[in-house]
Amino acid sequence: MGLSGASASANATLASGREGTFAGITRSSLNTATGSVSAGIVTRSPVPASTPDALARNSSSAASLGLGSTAVRSAIFQSATTALPILSSSDRPNVGTPSGTSIAVGGPGSNASPVGTSVASGAAMNTSSAGRADSGPAISSLRPGDAVSGLIESAGEQTRTTVSTDPSAATKLPSNQISSGLNGTLSLPPAAVDALQLAQFLKNLGVSVFNVSNSMNRQNGKTSLLASVVANISMQEYTQQKALSDMLLRTGSADIPPCEYIPLSNTNDMDLLMSTLKSIEVGAFMLLAESLSVDATPAAVLLSSIAGVAARQNAMLQACARLNTSMASFETPLSATWAYNLALNYVRPGSCKAELPIPILPALSIGNRVVGHARPNDTVTFAWDAAARAAAARSGKPLFIGWTNQVDVPAFTSLTPLGDGTGTCVVPPQLSGTAFAVLTTQPGLSDADDLTDATLAGPVVVSIV
Repeated sequence: MGLSGASASANATLASGREGTFAGITRSSLNTATGSVSAGIVTRSPVPASTPDALARNSSSAASLGLGSTAVRSAIFQSATTALPILSSSDRPNVGTPSGTSIAVGGPGSNASPVGTSVASGAAMNTSSAGRADSGPAISSLRPGDAVSGLIESAGEQTRTTVSTDPSAATKLPSNQISSGLNGTLSLPPAAVDALQLAQFLKNLGVSVFNVSNSMNRQNGKTSLLASVVANISMQEYTQQKALSDMLLRTGSADIPPCEYIPLSNTNDMDLLMSTLKSIEVGAFMLLAESLSVDATPAAVLLSSIAGVAARQNAMLQACARLNTSMASFETPLSATWAYNLALNYVRPGSCKAELPIPILPALSIGNRVVGHARPNDTVTFAWDAAARAAAARSGKPLFIGWTNQVDVPAFTSLTPLGDGTGTCVVPPQLSGTAFAVLTTQPGLSDADDLTDATLAGPVVVSIV
């Protein structure tokens, strides 16, 4: 189902509200929803490489290899502080200095050469082969012009990482890039504007969640590798939110303001939420980009770029938080309607200043949560709310759970009713990675879009372990 318009019948069905839980939190009554860039360049050189001459050589080498343009594309941000947990469109995450994203690596006796991109905080982060992070100044202590050094042990060699945050080395964006902030300078079809607005709705949630998590880590004095990764992602979330907002402004369209979000104080629940949001983001942004026409190339490029970064971020989060790392060969696409409804599970009802023209679906839960873990061939319990029970009763047909996973056609398993809006089913044996599950009465559909239209309740996120 596209982004344009929700039917009156769907809204009438949903008028009774929805209830869902995440991490023990219940949400009910969801009837309303909602140029100069400081690009730090990171160079690695043999120890000791922190002398001015050595740093100048490495920085020059990195610039000559074209790393500045990569940093511009992936590190547009401004740092400031913001009140939590509600962020306005002008808020910035409280994470300190800008991150550099282009990396050149050189071992002893070698010249630095580019190896791609990675996340580097404004704080020095020393890691060892054991995966610990320690020492270095606090993130908030860095200022433009600081040079930060840290030791990294890799493959038996010790190298030094130096991060430059000097704004004088910043690369200026061409006037036709998205940070121009000029209204009406970009023409996009309505479908692309709709896609960007949904993307910003999802990104607003991500900005808030990662900012809150980063603040919790700082308040608790955490200096783990996971805390450093969260700090970096928090900066990237704001960068991407700003890029989406700028592109919408260039089309002359309104951007989507943040809602109020349900807070979490449990660390394990927060870790799971951050990874879940990245799974949602990857699936939704990937499908949104693919659905756009050729005259919406700027929006498609931006959305697909964010999706690629989100996949890498999720891999880092899963590894650092010791969550179940996906071994799937493909990401799982996620329709706009499903993505919107998954995000609403974390939104305070009635707090959104702008509503998107997308149907609000009845709630579905797995094990009393909207995200769960399961193994192939496990028997799992689902529950659905009163609106879904009414729709199922009107249909009078047997109930099924429809599963979308990777790039396969949807799978269906019959649901054994337990009464009072609950039932059990078996997880399909072929699933792996991230799956999305919904309640339906129409098994055999071969397309995820058709299954979206036939959804009675859901979706839920299921991590296959």
